[in-house]
Amino acid sequence: MSKQALVINGGISRGAFAVGAIKKIFECRPDLDFDIFSGGGSGSLIIPFVALKDMQPLVEIFTTKHNKDIIRKYSLSERILETSILDASPLWGLLDHYYTHGLYNRLCHTDKELYFNTMCLQTHALTVFSPRHNPAVAARYAHRCFENYDQFLRTLLASTCQPVLLPPIRIQPQEEPIRQYIDAGDREYAGIEMAIASGATDVYVLLQSPEAPNQENKEYQDLFSILQETLDIFIADAADNRLILPHLYNEGLRYIEAVKKKMGRQGVSATTIEDWFDTGMTDNPFYNKPPVRLHIIRPDLPLGGGPDGLSFDPAVMQEMLAKGEQAMEAHLALTAPHRDIRMNG
Repeated sequence: MSKQALVINGGISRGAFAVGAIKKIFECRPDLDFDIFSGGGSGSLIIPFVALKDMQPLVEIFTTKHNKDIIRKYSLSERILETSILDASPLWGLLDHYYTHGLYNRLCHTDKELYFNTMCLQTHALTVFSPRHNPAVAARYAHRCFENYDQFLRTLLASTCQPVLLPPIRIQPQEEPIRQYIDAGDREYAGIEMAIASGATDVYVLLQSPEAPNQENKEYQDLFSILQETLDIFIADAADNRLILPHLYNEGLRYIEAVKKKMGRQGVSATTIEDWFDTGMTDNPFYNKPPVRLHIIRPDLPLGGGPDGLSFDPAVMQEMLAKGEQAMEAHLALTAPHRDIRMNG
């Protein structure tokens, strides 16, 4: 049985690109129904509405908001004893306004699989939060459930909070030992591995960073701008690194399939072949799995939005959304003649 997954990572204001891409795929491919959603950074803000096919709030969030609606800025000297340089209180207010109790209840009762990626400061573990208690979690992931509406909002906030710039979040404030969570954007292979572990056969990956890095002709002369640019480099590198392991995974599966076919041509029975390849290892990621079809959609050039994606300019974000639509339209035009996309029946 085919399963479709949508993976969206990072970018904060650059999430407008992903919103545009999804808007276009809903318009052009209404038959395509996603089963699995995995998000980090702005992706965590996007997947709840996409899972319910409600695009209007996302278009509003990612094309009409200004910096004051998301963060409060201070000088470094004012924040030296705080947990972050920027204040995320406005973002919490935005979450409380758009991500309502009604939305939370609908997500808890949907048959879709939703995964929100964070990283724990205390354990360094890549931690996936979801409304499900027994998801198919990859071996190197920690998994936790959000148990109520407040924890759901805290999960969204934690997943979008870049370390140092925005504060770490205690998703269960009274929990002991203390656990604080931040954006998992600097960890490799984030959402794609979760989709594969959940049985996805087709994975649509929306990245906000271009293949070609941005090149600036300017001198960085203050700590804050150097920090912002450095974080941006780490996040862009992580986006590229996320694609390495999925491709290796697919190559491994193709190699196994080629060996099986060669054994069959040499007269080994199909039953014997399957018995040899069934090692009895319950965590064997290759056993009885087909290669995953990866659909990578990303911009050709840097999107803007500031070096950390924390610059919210409606005009710029509207341009990002349009670029997302164009990128998805081009991808669909490229794949449509081959009809190489499995659909749920």
